[in-house]
Amino acid sequence: PLRTPPHRITAARHHQATRDSIMPHLPLTVNTGPGLATSLAGPPSLKGATAAASPRVVRMPPVSAFAFGGHRGVGENLWVEGAVPGKATPAQAVIPALRENTVRSFVRAGELGCTFIEFDVQVTSDGVPVIWHDDTVLQSLASSKGAEAAVSSLQVRDMTLEDFKRAVQLDPRDTGFAASTNLVRNFRGASSRAPLPGGPRPWAVADDDTLPTLAEVFDYVPQSLALNIEVKMPTPSDHLTDPAEVERVVSAVWALVSARAALGDARRVFFSSFDPDVTAALVRVQSTYEVWFLSECGREAHVDSRRTSSAAAIDFAANLKLTGVVVPAAMLLRDEAMVASATARGLRMLTYGLDNNDAEGVARQAQLGTSGVIVDDVAGLMGMLRGASPPVPATPPPYTAPAALGAGPAHMLLDAGLIEQKLRQAAAAGER
Repeated sequence: PLRTPPHRITAARHHQATRDSIMPHLPLTVNTGPGLATSLAGPPSLKGATAAASPRVVRMPPVSAFAFGGHRGVGENLWVEGAVPGKATPAQAVIPALRENTVRSFVRAGELGCTFIEFDVQVTSDGVPVIWHDDTVLQSLASSKGAEAAVSSLQVRDMTLEDFKRAVQLDPRDTGFAASTNLVRNFRGASSRAPLPGGPRPWAVADDDTLPTLAEVFDYVPQSLALNIEVKMPTPSDHLTDPAEVERVVSAVWALVSARAALGDARRVFFSSFDPDVTAALVRVQSTYEVWFLSECGREAHVDSRRTSSAAAIDFAANLKLTGVVVPAAMLLRDEAMVASATARGLRMLTYGLDNNDAEGVARQAQLGTSGVIVDDVAGLMGMLRGASPPVPATPPPYTAPAALGAGPAHMLLDAGLIEQKLRQAAAAGER
């Protein structure tokens, strides 16, 4: 049922078997604007080469492991403020062009340089893990164009797999700018990131794909791209999740992941969840894969005290011996001591949010000792990381690594010695 056939999504695009860690060494330069070049793990000779063109250089300590994750692939679908529903085309109204949480978006994130992808898993009423972020699946029930649309609202846990697939399946008869599905959404704004007024809007994108099951992600996403499986629980903030529902969801997800591992799938997988009881259940059922605790750090009120502050999140994760905590980048950059607090308790730290679209903010987090970032504007950030001018094209051809570079998980991983050699050759050519 997936629009992207398996033969187009191969591990050859990523040029590496699974690494011992999801956190690769990135000897790269981050160009954050005129007068500023930020080196990520580059050797001193490379820093000197960039300093000539950019007087202000942020000297970063070498980082042996810093990861870039694609948020729902190449980013959450957002509504462009000012676009009028029913008049604007999908390309004008919704960014990025690829539908979030789809195989096409995941593979594209890997092509752009991400070493892992973060996506949301919920479980249908008949026990099938599927990829879906929102608390509800909203569908327009309009009988004709221009009619005032009624909207149906169901949670994934109340839908069978057949129900879910019917809601998210592309219609092969769709052409032009017709909506591929009847999905609608209460969007956040592309600029404000705040919920937009006016109710649900058509969730149509310029480059569409069907939302997959977790099994289809394992089938079609190359093993060289690590998977961050966020186990999603649509529980209101004034409730705790029913333990029976935690057990049902975690059991289904773990059954699928462990079965794939038993069949020889050796990709890197790690789990995360905002629900502390889910992380505890994941630790109970397995010890093979890392488990991370996601936290809003108290930005939103919650009845569960473990979810009300960064200190509470660190304390909970440390007591449970989780791998680390995943926090909003904005909160970490406001309270940089958070990294030291987590490290002192034996925890690692990842971040997510709008601030991770800014290369300077990402560089600062690397300086502080975070393990990596989850990014929405993957193309934009990776373009800055590569120093691309103009930025990375919307659809560059699949990357093929030159033989001299050897294998790498993606085209962001380059050999520092070879880069230095090329820079010296370029400098010598300029002198001549």
